[in-house]
Amino acid sequence: MPEITEQDLKKQLSAGQPAPLYLLWGEEKHLLGRTARRLVRRLGGEDFPAFNRSEFSAEAAMENIADAVLALPFMAERKCVAVSDWNLDEKPQAQLDLLYELLGALPETTSLVLWYPTLDWSEKKSARWKKLLQTANKAGCTLAFAHREPGELRRLLAREAEKQGCALPRPSAEKLLEYVGPDLKVLLSELEKLCAFAMGGGGGEITPRM
Repeated sequence: MPEITEQDLKKQLSAGQPAPLYLLWGEEKHLLGRTARRLVRRLGGEDFPAFNRSEFSAEAAMENIADAVLALPFMAERKCVAVSDWNLDEKPQAQLDLLYELLGALPETTSLVLWYPTLDWSEKKSARWKKLLQTANKAGCTLAFAHREPGELRRLLAREAEKQGCALPRPSAEKLLEYVGPDLKVLLSELEKLCAFAMGGGGGEITPRM
């Protein structure tokens, strides 16, 4: 399967046709993390999460991950195994061999989610990561989360400000992007402060001066 978009993912899940593998990576960590957590909850279901939803950290051994993936779900059609920040650059070759052996034999009853909430990597700079991306696109789906374009960020921030009872005019949004940059997590944090400041001053509009 080729690389998909967030909209493609929604269509897959709505149709009840999840992929056996999802690889979520990229520089926009806020949206990546939010999507991954929703995906894991959706795929693992709400019934018997202790059996049908397994989550592993970067330190996990591939043997343990594989055991969880190959185990049958409990009173459900499928289960989910999620692994965060599993760093290929720090793993011995034997662990990588086990990973690719697993990716070549994923069962129909499990969805494996590899997601990178903090670790940044580039397939252009590392043969290991390039191989993972290529293999993941054959075994399942990959979602790359790039920083959003300025126009999309302005609209998103304006909607978020409105939820908090404030208005964020375009000049103020542009100034915020100029000072903070495109990282959405940082932008939302600064927006929350600005909304509190604006509301504390008795108004509801965030001005460029603020």
